[in-house]
Amino acid sequence: MSKQVGTPESKRQLTAQAFIQRITGGVAGSYISLGNVLKLKTDPGIKLADHLVADKGFKRVDAQLVQEAKWTYTLTLDEVSAQHLQLLLLATQGSDAVQGSGVAQTVSNPSGGVSPGYSYDLGKRGCTAHALTFGGSSKTEGTDFVLDYGSGMLTILESGSIANSTTLAGTLTYPAVTYQPFTPLATLTMNINFLINEFDQFNSAPRTTHSGTGQIRCTNPGEQDGEKVNEYEFTILATVKPTISERKD
Repeated sequence: MSKQVGTPESKRQLTAQAFIQRITGGVAGSYISLGNVLKLKTDPGIKLADHLVADKGFKRVDAQLVQEAKWTYTLTLDEVSAQHLQLLLLATQGSDAVQGSGVAQTVSNPSGGVSPGYSYDLGKRGCTAHALTFGGSSKTEGTDFVLDYGSGMLTILESGSIANSTTLAGTLTYPAVTYQPFTPLATLTMNINFLINEFDQFNSAPRTTHSGTGQIRCTNPGEQDGEKVNEYEFTILATVKPTISERKD
C-alpha cells in the first residue's frame, strides 16, 4: 500500500462483490454470486479480559488481554436466487414441482361444497380463464364470488346469492408453472469458501480482496415492506484466518 496520506486515494469509499463456494455439494472452482452488496462490515470480534492490580484500597485495570477473537463479515444484500433462499430459509432444496398447462380442466368440489364467507384453494396457479358453476348455475363474478386468478383462491362473498354447502363444478384454464420446493430449518449452517472483492474509483482492479474458508448463515432475513426492496443480512465466519490483499498503487 503506497497511498499518500492527505490524497483522495487514501480515502475509502468502497463497493463490493461477494462470492461463495459450497465445500460440500459445490462444483470445484465455481462460485455462487451473492448479488448486489449494499453494505459490507468486517469485524474482528475482539473480546477483552481486564487485568486488575491493587492500588491503594481499590483495584485498577492496568491492561486488557485478548480473550477471544472471531473474524466475521456481515453483508447486506437485496437480490434473491434459489441459493439465497436456501440460506434465508436455512433450507434444503427439493426437486422442481411442475404444474402442467391445462385447458378447461375440471374443478374438484371441496368436501361439503362451498359456503359464503369462506375461501377455497382450487390448486392451480396463474389461471387465465374459468367456467365455474355453483349448484349447477352460473353466478356473477365480483357479486357472488371472487377468483384470484394468480393464486387460484376462490372466495364466496357473504353478500352474494350462493348458499351454504353449494356444489362447485366447472373448469379452469392455466399455464405451466414450475416451483422450487424448500424445507426450512434443514440446513442450519453452510460450510463455504468465500471471495470478497472491494473496489474504489481509482482502478478497475479490486482495492482489497478477502478470501478464505468459513461458515455462512442468515442473521437477518429482513421483512416485507411494500415501499422498498427487501434487504437481508448474511454473516460469514472465517473458520481459519482469511487472506486479505490490498492493491499497491
